[in-house]
Amino acid sequence: MYFFVSSWANGAAREQPSFLAGYELRADNPPRASVGSDRVGMYVDEREGFVEEPREEARLVDAMRRGATMRIEAVSARGTNTAYTFSLSGVTAALRQASELCR
Repeated sequence: MYFFVSSWANGAAREQPSFLAGYELRADNPPRASVGSDRVGMYVDEREGFVEEPREEARLVDAMRRGATMRIEAVSARGTNTAYTFSLSGVTAALRQASELCR
């Protein structure tokens, strides 16, 4: 499993968060990202989870900049509940560098 924050040089995406699981996700119980008290729901596209609203994308990325860890809760297509904790150490520096490189 991976969590990405994508920025594309062509401008098609700017700080777009997404979750990639190693299994198909259950569409009727999509992943949820939590950083501290901030919680953001996602929608499912097979093995990936995306934040639907740009405003919510920005809110999640801002929370990632401020937070220490992020928890992703997901359910596989088979119904298995999963949870992952990601360290957010270095996120601000990485996003700053991506922004500079993707102008």
